[in-house]
Amino acid sequence: HQFVLHFQPQIRLDTLQVLGYEALVRWEHPEFGLLYPDRFIGMAECSGFIVELGWEVLRLACEALASWQAQGRDTRLAVNVSALQLRQADFSERLLENLAQHAIDARHLEREITETTVLDPEGTALEHLHRLRAAGIGISLDDFGRGYAGFAHLQALPLSELKIDRALV
Repeated sequence: HQFVLHFQPQIRLDTLQVLGYEALVRWEHPEFGLLYPDRFIGMAECSGFIVELGWEVLRLACEALASWQAQGRDTRLAVNVSALQLRQADFSERLLENLAQHAIDARHLEREITETTVLDPEGTALEHLHRLRAAGIGISLDDFGRGYAGFAHLQALPLSELKIDRALV
């Protein structure tokens, strides 16, 4: 229970309206204090712990969404998903079960993926993304343009949002 979420608002610039939030994981380490992802995500990916961390982040995100819905707030929450997590055979089923368990409408959740995630040679990631999109979950491609995938890849993806990396601009 040392991982916590911080919520970064996603704002429409022309109206300054908050469209939703992005969940950002932090580690409240008992000895080192608040750690940002650059201090632990790489280690989590190398060790495979990123899969369990991803499920913990989803659980925390579902709790936040359920709380917001109980308060009458109709908003969406974007949550990152790792390539390793997306390669799990039961990924989409388990994610949808989490939403149902917390009585969350799928349209309130958005999964953020990176270009490396969609270049999965086994194809399981793409299958999961199509299942999630069909269920109403938004799919956002984060940091597009870092050099892994080209514009041709975009047609095959069930995206609801494209976040262009500043390097491409």
